Amino acid sequence: MRTRNKGFTLVELLVVIGIIAVLISILLPALNKARSQAKTVKCASNLKQICQSLMMYEMDAKGGMPWARVDTGTTGPNGLSSSQFYPKGWYWANELVSQGYIQAAHGIITGGSAPALDTIFRCPEGSDDLTPSSTDPAWSTSGQNLGYIQLANYPDTSATVATWYSLNSTLALVSPNSFAKTNTQKDAPYGWLQGSNGTYSGQGSWRRNVSDITKSSQVVKILDSSYDNLSNGPNPPAGSPFSRRLAGRHGSKVNQGRDAMCNMAFFDGHVEGVNTYDFTRNGTSNLVGAFPNDPIMYLHQQ
Repeated sequence: MRTRNKGFTLVELLVVIGIIAVLISILLPALNKARSQAKTVKCASNLKQICQSLMMYEMDAKGGMPWARVDTGTTGPNGLSSSQFYPKGWYWANELVSQGYIQAAHGIITGGSAPALDTIFRCPEGSDDLTPSSTDPAWSTSGQNLGYIQLANYPDTSATVATWYSLNSTLALVSPNSFAKTNTQKDAPYGWLQGSNGTYSGQGSWRRNVSDITKSSQVVKILDSSYDNLSNGPNPPAGSPFSRRLAGRHGSKVNQGRDAMCNMAFFDGHVEGVNTYDFTRNGTSNLVGAFPNDPIMYLHQQ
């Protein structure tokens, strides 16, 4: 008597394949969302640790807040020439690592790509590309906001730190002086001194101290960004916001894909995600908080 082969029929195989496909379609978005959330948490942890190391640096400096960046060739106060005033330039991330306040991979990256770099200064949602200085992002979610920045030479090329995060800083213009404490324009907590702007003879009156921060839970200290000059750049492309340098790297995109979540660390040490659309929708004044508990970018907003 011939026995029946108990293998699957074609119909049964198709049913099984269909069930598997349905399960994948259900589970895959959940897995991707969980993976994205894990990267957001990792990014927030990075920011918190960097923020704490910067707070220790400032504590050791008796509250003195460092410059975000000083370019080579910058002429300083009291007649200091560019060869005397930060002759090799200065960069905040390089300083923290070289002075031992935090450990991170360092050494200048050649070729503009950092494919295998695992460092606390890297946002998990960031790209491997060096952010081009010649072009500006149109929106917070633009590709330029995913890259990293680095400033070589200080104290030497081996100490160069690539970072996917920026201080809450702006270009400290000599004229007009929009950065001074007495100003009510773009008085960010940290500043970038650029030699081509002239002589910083009054820079002593511009230097910040943590005592200048009266709302530490609201003033932004460090954040997702690939720019040292968050708000004082050239006018944005038509229809684009002034906050386009705040990197929207996390969570779901909104505003037709133009905005997303940006992780920010504040002067009291806490970290939270802020949707860049909260800034974008406020127009040309979009770095000004619209509500009492909004993040604060400028000292005069306290």
